[in-house]
Parts: sequence; structure tokens; C-alpha cells
Amino acid sequence: NDNLVDRTIAGASLTAGSKHVIPVPPGAITKRYIGAEYTLGGTTPSVTVTAALQPLALVENRKQGEYASGYTVS
Repeated sequence: NDNLVDRTIAGASLTAGSKHVIPVPPGAITKRYIGAEYTLGGTTPSVTVTAALQPLALVENRKQGEYASGYTVS
């Protein structure tokens, strides 16, 4: 595995509708396919995540639910 970015986000900041931007360094993507991995902690972790890879200039313009749903990340 080649990790582009590792980030820990505190559970208290994972509120409904919150947005967390994790910048990927310029030139870091050198593979044809990339993915995301989420690791939850605690005794009964539960979270719903929507992730998008897009240019930083578009982050503020994206609206919740703008893209197709029905994808499962496991």
C-alpha cells in the first residue's frame, strides 16, 4: 500500500453534516486507482461517511447529496 495521506479525526468533530478536507499533496497520485480506508475505534463504533476526491477549488461548492448514492465502503 502507498499511503497518500494519513489523518486522525476526533470523534467529537464527526457531527452530522460536518465536512473534513484532507488535502492530497500535489503530484502524490501516481497510481491508476486510489481508494480510502476508514478505521473506527471504541466498543460500538458507527459512522456514515460520504467521500469525494476533487480539486480543492470545488470543495466549498459541493452540495450534500449532489452525486449518486448507493455506494458501500467496506
